[in-house]
Amino acid sequence: SKFYFFENPCDGIDLRLSAIFYNREDIKVYYRPRNIGFDGELAATNWIPFNGDGLPDRVERITPRSSPNLDPRSIMPSEWQSLEWTVQDLPSFDGLQIKIVMTSDNPAQAPLIDDMQLICSE
Repeated sequence: SKFYFFENPCDGIDLRLSAIFYNREDIKVYYRPRNIGFDGELAATNWIPFNGDGLPDRVERITPRSSPNLDPRSIMPSEWQSLEWTVQDLPSFDGLQIKIVMTSDNPAQAPLIDDMQLICSE
């Protein structure tokens, strides 16, 4: 994951992805903040799953794509879904890494991600 540095201390994360997926559990996201004053090796710290399991916010309301046509060239713009992961009231941090894990039992139904937006709040 790329390391993102921030000029101001942050205490919240809002991550949004535009994605195509066939199972609610296909995309999981983890984060690893660099707390203010931390001068150790960040790779030695554990990844933290959003929402305790890495799944998006309100995952029970998400309807995965169910089209029998799996050709990615036939995906219509309206089929892309916006997924959101949020966490607030973290200890202040000035750097962050994000890890996106995509899985699928069927390689033809591998998740696709088109766009990512990362907002860190003060």
